[in-house]
Amino acid sequence: MRPQVLPDGGLAVELSADKPAFSVWVEAFGILGEFSDNHFTLLPGEPRTLVFAPRGPAPTFADFTKSLTVNHIAKTLSTIPTTQGGTKP
Repeated sequence: MRPQVLPDGGLAVELSADKPAFSVWVEAFGILGEFSDNHFTLLPGEPRTLVFAPRGPAPTFADFTKSLTVNHIAKTLSTIPTTQGGTKP
């Protein structure tokens, strides 16, 4: 993950992966706004840049960087608690 300041002063984040990541989405916790794309597959060798459009005052680059979290389906599934038999519900 590489946050960026665009030439027009906007904010973006470039994502890349060394193995396929499915159902990827990005969150900027505590900052109102949306990303140009926010549900996709990220493949090795195919970086993707997402532009962030704030709703309201633009955050500072430091605040934007601290707020970013990248999620994907495997990360989400790994946090589901297991049942007594050791399988996920």
